[in-house]
Amino acid sequence: MPLRRTALPAFAVLTLQALAIHGDHAFAAASSSGSGSGSYDTQHAVHWDAGGMDFAWDAKHTKNAYVASGAFNVNKTIVTGIKVANKGEIFVTVPRWFDGVPATLNKVALAADGGTAQNPVLTPWPSWDMNAIGNCSALQYLQSMEIDNDGIMWALDVGLVNTIGGPTSTTCPPKMVFIDTQTGDTVGDPYIFPNDVFNHTSGFPNDLVIDNAAQVAYISDTSDYGNGAIIVFDRINRKSRRFHDDTMKADTTGDIDWSSITYPQSSAGFQTTPQDGI
Repeated sequence: MPLRRTALPAFAVLTLQALAIHGDHAFAAASSSGSGSGSYDTQHAVHWDAGGMDFAWDAKHTKNAYVASGAFNVNKTIVTGIKVANKGEIFVTVPRWFDGVPATLNKVALAADGGTAQNPVLTPWPSWDMNAIGNCSALQYLQSMEIDNDGIMWALDVGLVNTIGGPTSTTCPPKMVFIDTQTGDTVGDPYIFPNDVFNHTSGFPNDLVIDNAAQVAYISDTSDYGNGAIIVFDRINRKSRRFHDDTMKADTTGDIDWSSITYPQSSAGFQTTPQDGI
């Protein structure tokens, strides 16, 4: 599904609907939400050719050093979340499913002429240091984030690293970090989720939506071996609560058909995955 951007309101946000891969090419497609009025049509926002995505390296963080140490593997750089703020920047998340992901939160620039951005590099955002693995004050693993009507990003940090490639690092707890998209500065203190809300070794904060007026986030937890849950986080009162019901558990009664391929419930992961997105 393509995307075209024309006039967008202040702090309008484009939410990822599809990251399509056709052959050796990748295209990002999105839909809009946010405050104010405005209109847009659709076309591709970004396009990466064969060879994968690259990063905006600098003197302290060089590509050769990261490749040599295994800290960058282009085949493990997989975008899952994308938001576009009105000032013309695309924010993307690259979850640390495997080793080799230099930065889990990045931004890319939209094309100046409003067309498709060709092979844009990923710039670690808000900084390289804020994406440092093993620093629990930094971002460890972002799969989802939202931008509210005030331009504040709600960055949902899973905390776990190398969740698919293994062994999984459980050094850092799951947290919510607030970042001003205009300045890149953090806003207030991060919120560390209590262990009884998101288990610090097996919890998986997957997706979220925001109630802007109430400053509340609703988050899906796809962890605990099929026992999924919905987490409600109140930013104003800095409280969170876990809601669980048997209807949120994984359905293990049949196989899964996806893109003309049948995945049996015995396949790794499928039988233990509860509700996913919101």
